[in-house]
Parts: sequence; C-alpha cells; structure tokens
Amino acid sequence: MENEKEEKKAASTKKEEEEQISEEEGESKGGSDSGKKGGNDNKDDGNKWKKFFFDEDNQPKPEGFLALMLSGFAGYYLLTYRKPMQEIVYMDFLNNYLLKNNVKEINITKDRRSEVFNYRAEVVTN
Repeated sequence: MENEKEEKKAASTKKEEEEQISEEEGESKGGSDSGKKGGNDNKDDGNKWKKFFFDEDNQPKPEGFLALMLSGFAGYYLLTYRKPMQEIVYMDFLNNYLLKNNVKEINITKDRRSEVFNYRAEVVTN
C-alpha cells in the first residue's frame, strides 16, 4: 500500500519536472503561451513601443513622434467632422420645409467668415 503511494508520488513529481523543462525550452525558443499568467508579453510590447519612439541611446526619434501627432490629428478630424449644410434660398425654405411643417429647430448664428451676410440660419429638419 505504501509502495503504491510512493510510486504515485514519484510519478507526479516526475511529470511536474517534465512540464517545467518543456516550458523552459518553449521560452528559450521564443515561443510563448498565451494562457500563462505573468508572461513577458507586456514587457515585450512596452519595448516595441519604446523602440518605435526612441533609439538605442534613448534619443527621441522624430518620425515616431510625427506619426503619433498625425494619427492624433486624423482622429480629431474624424471625431469632429460635420457634413457641410446645404444652402437654399428663402422661397425654397418656405415652400418645401416651413409650410409642410418639416422644421424642428432654427438656430441663428453670427457668420464671421462672410463679409456680405452677417448672420446664418441653421435649420434642423424632422
């Protein structure tokens, strides 16, 4: 009975040692388990970003920061882009929108870009 327990214990320790050796070999070959906790994946990602923005002497790379600025400007543009409003004359507005009760809101704003027209009406339709 005791021999069986000792054999099972020896087999389990041998199996654990083999698993540990295979994990070490996998790490040395460059393979990484995505299921492992505490892996070096986060450190590798940080090193990649650091290499993108800085050279070996820790001097900043202008092209890395230029790419970051351009992507920031592009993101800002995409988030704040508004389609230009359609310009219509007063009679079209009156006949096609106001008389048919298609107007939800009218905003009057000062137009600083135009020298001829001082105010601009922005109409929100249903």
